[in-house]
Amino acid sequence: MKRLLSIIIVAAMVAIPSNAQLLKNLGKSVSSNQKTESTQPEAQSGKQTSASQPATAAKTLYVSKATGKNKNDGSKEAPLKNIQKAVDMAEPGTMILVAEGNYFGNLDCGTIDIRKPVTIQGGWNSDFSERDVLKYLTMIQPSAESNATTTSSTLGTMHIEIPAKGDIPMELDGLIFDRGNTNAYNPKGEGKPEGVFSPMMQELPNTGGIGGDDEMSQSEVHCLDRYTLYFKVACPLNIRNCAFLNSRTQALMGAISEGKKATITNNIIVNSRMAGAEIWGTSTTLNAQI
Repeated sequence: MKRLLSIIIVAAMVAIPSNAQLLKNLGKSVSSNQKTESTQPEAQSGKQTSASQPATAAKTLYVSKATGKNKNDGSKEAPLKNIQKAVDMAEPGTMILVAEGNYFGNLDCGTIDIRKPVTIQGGWNSDFSERDVLKYLTMIQPSAESNATTTSSTLGTMHIEIPAKGDIPMELDGLIFDRGNTNAYNPKGEGKPEGVFSPMMQELPNTGGIGGDDEMSQSEVHCLDRYTLYFKVACPLNIRNCAFLNSRTQALMGAISEGKKATITNNIIVNSRMAGAEIWGTSTTLNAQI
């Protein structure tokens, strides 16, 4: 029998604080965590210099939307442009450091597809000399136009599927996921509480609505019913210091194999239309440990 862990964080339209206030709250939480987790320098959300990058024997790749090119080798001096390109080049266990910018797939396709365990760490400045996730925002914020280009083989804005069992962890740290620009909202303006920018999201199935990133100026937005983060893994999974905003369905949805551990700590989940996090165990054994 499969076991289900379902955490209902936010299931309805709520009055959302500004991104600045939201990230300020995340920063306070990370700073508090840092006092008790000083052995994990990569989890810092204040300032972090290049000298304090996590030591690892695995390869490190660098990504910068502003200065990178996908023809580069991924070094600090010649970073790549897209997270997807770095993931494709990476070996299991690779550390991928990501500078500020908005990333949502090669050619802005709307999906980042990951099939091997890597660590993706956001919040770095353009020359990777300093890390501050509140100052150097690493966004995964697709546009409404990307809805038409997202592939049908993926289930989330970030899709992680790692079937091979192993002990190398899959890790996300310091990323800001926001599907607000891809959603369709009520075209009549209904369901708009005071202090909220948009009307309520359109009900399923999606019949289209207003939306976009320019003052709700697009009148024909047809979004996909996708998770913000989908995963199905047979390795340890660590998600920390991330924000998940404006999810069409679940913010985090996935399954993890028996004997592996999913650790989801110090994250913010706001305005998720369904569950904040829904995690399944894949074992068919009754009361199996996950």
